[in-house]
Amino acid sequence: RNQSRGRGVGFFEAGNFYPDFILWQVEGSKQFISFVDPKGIRQVMVDDPKVNFRTTVQEIADRLGDPNVSLSSFIVSNTSAATMEQLWKLTVDEMNEMNVLFQVENRATYVETMLARARGLTTT
Repeated sequence: RNQSRGRGVGFFEAGNFYPDFILWQVEGSKQFISFVDPKGIRQVMVDDPKVNFRTTVQEIADRLGDPNVSLSSFIVSNTSAATMEQLWKLTVDEMNEMNVLFQVENRATYVETMLARARGLTTT
């Protein structure tokens, strides 16, 4: 669990975003670091810095320049996918491509999806 502001890992580039969890997977010499923020997103706009952190974190990874370190970011939503389709006018697949995963509809698979996607593996 990431520590709170002032003690944990935060990102100025994303409006002082402090993701709730840092998931660190190590496979041989490769490290896959994911920043995970579970939240209700009913009041969050599609262009929110937390949602777009998936892009920001890639820019940070590019600056880091280490091919053995991969960074990713995920929002795990407890707001239903159907609600978010109406609010954001996007399909579930489009939101999943943005690394917004839906806990309610995919309770059995969202963690597996996140772990695989963080390692660059495709999931069905």
